[in-house]
Amino acid sequence: FDPPRKPIAGAAVMRSLKDLARDKRILRLAVIFNCQVFTQMAATTYFVLFLHETFAASVVTAGALFVLVNIAAMVARIGWGLVSDRHFQGKRQPVLFIILALTVCSTLSAALLSSSSPLWVVGALSILFGISAFAWTGILGTLVIEIAGPESAGSAISLVQVLSTPATLLAPPLFGWLADVTGTYHASWLVLTIIGTVGLITVRWVREEEPA
Repeated sequence: FDPPRKPIAGAAVMRSLKDLARDKRILRLAVIFNCQVFTQMAATTYFVLFLHETFAASVVTAGALFVLVNIAAMVARIGWGLVSDRHFQGKRQPVLFIILALTVCSTLSAALLSSSSPLWVVGALSILFGISAFAWTGILGTLVIEIAGPESAGSAISLVQVLSTPATLLAPPLFGWLADVTGTYHASWLVLTIIGTVGLITVRWVREEEPA
């Protein structure tokens, strides 16, 4: 016999969302989520074109390097989880800080690299992007869930994702517009570096053990 399930009242759901919206840690994580989404969306849209136009890489080579980005990201997502569990006793914030710092390094490197850089340097840059700007979702998502608690996990993840909508919509056109206006990708990557730095500063204020 399967007893009838108790429906979740709409008012209770709204109260849960209101409580989450007042949780400074959740809001700080939403800021970080926006910063990382901004970089990832811009890089996803323009990375191949950036390699082709800046380093004169063929379309095939540029595409292969973007595949390398995604392979590195796939491995790093698992790796960051293992690092968090085994070397930081399950703490997510220190690992997230490392990921954000590497994200800033990746965008700054993209801004500063010379167009004459050898292919292996561009390959290293691709790996750096993969392990940082494309590999943060698991750690950040886990941190959101653990801070919100099991009873509010779904609502918290949904709220953070909804709050990241501006970054999703604005990142590609802003990145491309800056590249068109300046004639290079330097300014575009520097803007991403600034945005990433905002996330890096914000994560220092996230405390896993403190009450909301």
